[in-house]
Amino acid sequence: LKTLKLFMQKYPWFKISDFGKEGAEAAWLIVQHSADADLEARILFVMGNMLDSGDVDRQQYALLYDRATLTYRDFGIKQRYGSQFTISEDHQSLIFVPCEGSAKQIDQRRKAFGLLSLRENAKTLAATHHITQIVGLPE
Repeated sequence: LKTLKLFMQKYPWFKISDFGKEGAEAAWLIVQHSADADLEARILFVMGNMLDSGDVDRQQYALLYDRATLTYRDFGIKQRYGSQFTISEDHQSLIFVPCEGSAKQIDQRRKAFGLLSLRENAKTLAATHHITQIVGLPE
């Protein structure tokens, strides 16, 4: 993270055209898992301004958007793409974090960004964590 921030003094973000898909993804992964809300918000803004250029991965933007909203959900900010879930304390349930709009609206946004449908994604996540119950998906 420290090295990434040093590079960011020269580059506002790691464009695919400059760093390749793997380089851009490596930078995104660091930000996505940094737990640095200020950095997430900053990069979300920069990536959002670059979406139409093709120099950022649209799926990465969507996932970062949703991750960044977790910091602010106590203020009523909701995720937009439905990528964030929590796991119950007993590890028996995958719990959907509230999202803007209906399942249909969420799936339209997800499709536009190249993501699986909300239900398919939830099933995949649940299977990955060996969970059989999914709670809170919108209708």
